[in-house]
Amino acid sequence: MAKMDKEAKNESDLYDMWKSKVSVAKDHFDKFKGKELKQYRKAYEGDQWSDDQKAKYNNEVVDNMVYMVVSTLGPAIGMSRPEVYVTSRKSSVMIQTLLDFMWKKLDLEVEFMKTISDSLIAHDGYQYTGYDMEVYETETDSGQKIDLIESENIVCQRLDPAFVLKDMMSRSEERR
Repeated sequence: MAKMDKEAKNESDLYDMWKSKVSVAKDHFDKFKGKELKQYRKAYEGDQWSDDQKAKYNNEVVDNMVYMVVSTLGPAIGMSRPEVYVTSRKSSVMIQTLLDFMWKKLDLEVEFMKTISDSLIAHDGYQYTGYDMEVYETETDSGQKIDLIESENIVCQRLDPAFVLKDMMSRSEERR
């Protein structure tokens, strides 16, 4: 079986290769990352000890240091509005102005803070940025079918790290 996408001879090979990649990524998540994520979230919620462990300490109240660190560092990072620098020569001012406008319009601070919290708790924070539009098909007087945009939005929202699978076969660390 081909190891890289460009080595696939036809669509069937490519489909089988990606099916294998998803299977390997899901197995890795189930064995390692999924268990870690559950453990980290339990610690954040203060539910990291079993009943036997609680009884050992006479059910005393214990400060949740994980919650304290996340609730202190998360807002400190998230509220300090990140600076964005664009290196394009022709349109850098326009792009920076657009980013500042979209930060305010989409209220990205809330989603950004959620992503920062995920990064502190689960060691991975993901932000989905994209373009969402609804299109419907209509027919012109001449009988030609055309697509019309009914609504469109720019989307920027947090993704739960539990829903992201990493490609463990990737050679490059940043592409995983």
